[in-house]
Amino acid sequence: MVEATEAFLSGTITLRDTVRVLEDSLDAAELKDRGLLQEFYRHWSPLEEHYAASVELGTPADSEPTRRSVEDLRDFLLRMSNRVRDSE
Repeated sequence: MVEATEAFLSGTITLRDTVRVLEDSLDAAELKDRGLLQEFYRHWSPLEEHYAASVELGTPADSEPTRRSVEDLRDFLLRMSNRVRDSE
């Protein structure tokens, strides 16, 4: 998931592809921790809204607000990854 966010930020993949990868990864993860899932969606929802606006309204998919949402989600994912690593 982190890789998808970084690929978008570097211009390697589109917002559409980023969202698809993230959705597929989330489905595969089957998160059972309700608190973690709620926290994920707190970071995911703004990105999803930017994606919907780009599809429905034609707003730029690489706008600064979209990039900030992707960066926020990436940072959250990195924090979660570090927590898991530190707990092992």
